[in-house]
Amino acid sequence: MDAPTNAFDVHTATGAGEATGDGRAARPREASLLDDEERAAFLAEWSSVQTGFASDPEGAVTAAERLIAALAESITRQIGEITDAVKRPGMDPAAPAPAEEVLREQLLRCREAFHLLIDS
Repeated sequence: MDAPTNAFDVHTATGAGEATGDGRAARPREASLLDDEERAAFLAEWSSVQTGFASDPEGAVTAAERLIAALAESITRQIGEITDAVKRPGMDPAAPAPAEEVLREQLLRCREAFHLLIDS
């Protein structure tokens, strides 16, 4: 199964929102470790695996193992993209400290990544 890319976009993931009761900013649930198309494809394949068990139990288990590996690989790739997206580029120790606004924007990107990962 080809896994479509689902890059974590730090530029759209930092949208401001009103605070919720738990201290998190309200945000749309657009960000996900799987996009809708990829999720639907994995669910369809899982349904097929389960249906195939009656006629070919061993084949179904083999297919299930492959599907789990593909799903885990897709999620792992997405987590890597999220991690890369929130890393600050290497900073020169001699350079002045970043402006507070730059740090605030970075914290917002990290917050969105944190909630995407913790809620998944």
